[in-house]
Amino acid sequence: MFLAGRTATVAGVFHDVDGSVRLAVTVDDDPAAELHDWYGRFHYFRPDEVEPLATTGTPAGTGRADDRLRRRPQR
Repeated sequence: MFLAGRTATVAGVFHDVDGSVRLAVTVDDDPAAELHDWYGRFHYFRPDEVEPLATTGTPAGTGRADDRLRRRPQR
């Protein structure tokens, strides 16, 4: 609820032993985002809880700058 509509960067994709998938993300406008990334403290979401940001028409590159997501509001 506090992160709805904010952008984030994917730091990792994790698979649980039961087959669940979780995305580890850091919030882009968080002043401590770099520290959270360095310590390995992330926010975790299911893939259906986030949506990729629209591209600007340029081909996707490889790197963290291209892994931006927006948190979907909960209903």
